[in-house]
Amino acid sequence: MPSPPWSCPPPPVACRHRTRRAAVIALLSCAPASQAAPAGLPDPIFADGFQQAVLRPFQDILLRPFATEQASCPASGPTTLNVRPGTPVLLCYGLENRSTVVLDSHELVDGIFGLVHQGSQPILPGQTLVVADAGGPRVFERSTLQFTRWRTAGGGLVGEENRSLKVNVAPALVLYRFVETDPARCPTGVLPFFPAPLASGHTRLTVAPGTPVHHCFRARNDSVSTMGASLLSGHQLLDSALAPVVDPAQPLANHELYTVMATQPAAADAAFTSHWSASDGTQTVSDSATSSLVVAGQPACAGIRQGTSFDYVSILGTFITRANIRLDFEIDATPVRGGQAFSVVAGGAITALLPDTYGPRLDTRVVVEIPTGVDLTQPFQAQASIDGGVPIQASVDPAARRLVLSTGPVSGPPASIQVSLTAHADAGTAAIDWLAPRLEQDFAQANGNVNTVVIHPDPGGPPMLHTPRCPAP
Repeated sequence: MPSPPWSCPPPPVACRHRTRRAAVIALLSCAPASQAAPAGLPDPIFADGFQQAVLRPFQDILLRPFATEQASCPASGPTTLNVRPGTPVLLCYGLENRSTVVLDSHELVDGIFGLVHQGSQPILPGQTLVVADAGGPRVFERSTLQFTRWRTAGGGLVGEENRSLKVNVAPALVLYRFVETDPARCPTGVLPFFPAPLASGHTRLTVAPGTPVHHCFRARNDSVSTMGASLLSGHQLLDSALAPVVDPAQPLANHELYTVMATQPAAADAAFTSHWSASDGTQTVSDSATSSLVVAGQPACAGIRQGTSFDYVSILGTFITRANIRLDFEIDATPVRGGQAFSVVAGGAITALLPDTYGPRLDTRVVVEIPTGVDLTQPFQAQASIDGGVPIQASVDPAARRLVLSTGPVSGPPASIQVSLTAHADAGTAAIDWLAPRLEQDFAQANGNVNTVVIHPDPGGPPMLHTPRCPAP
């Protein structure tokens, strides 16, 4: 049997929808190490689309991933399963052959757990093959979205189906830990579930010694509404460096956000870890979060290292709703001096994702507005890659002051994107603020049409990168 074409690390036994950043990026950014299909299974991706007859999703093949609390897979099941934390869950995958040929070559990849099945079982026309996750059952502590890709071939045809599977967990709690220099960026108390409270802020800041830093702790009741009310209380908050005050009796309903703050002057480079727990009266749930500080005598002249985490939203006129997608960015920038070149190296990754559907994308465009202070009469260069090294298109529109990164077709789980750019500062702007990008995603529809979905970063979030100007030496 061929080796699994997957570059993911082994998953933990207890699967958490939102772990610490490094683990989450490793989990959600995993992608095939090679785009080539395994031996015996032709690759359906060609330049012109006419070199290989293909099985059409929906018409010829239909993938139905589902989950069950049973010890073995039944013939079918729900694509969304509601459970309590710690419940053993078995993931199952069914492929229906709607074509007129026998399908006898298969490769099944789960976006989190990697290669879960590979074999040559025949599926006759009209029949369905159901296979179980060989690593299951698995224990989920938080809600998760599984991406599934099944490649199949037979009778001279080849095809691929992509579907998602949700495991909703309640009660559930998610913690965010931000560091801010402006206390207004950390409104304390409880925000109600409507309009959906947004949690965006800095996870890493570069500051001068003695700067008052406001440590912002934000806990969201992330329980799924369809499972009923999961009122949380009995709050406990522990931090590696501070003693934030939390009200244990504060009730926190589904999707409400509870925020407390503690202030401390910056002394030296530091990393912080927090742990928040609460209970619905039957079961205690918890989460941990981290943030960090870089302390420099003259931050503007030492270079800025900054991290941000954003809730993404859909905007219709004046109506804003959470898109249930979170993007984290980590950026290093060299000092900015008037009339001189500077460089920015940035990484972005989806670290939480729970839309109702998230299928194959024909293209995802990451649109970065080039801010005031960047002199576009001078050279501006940008290079970008996906999944840690595969180059993607980076184009600059000077008239619109816009940098667009285009991933091209992506069928699997969300990918991490890295970008490096070199630009020149103008002679007058005091600081350059880079805003978080918007995403334009082209989804293929069953009827052949393309649906473009646009999501935006939290309008109340901070700049993705704030680069104050360093005085010329």
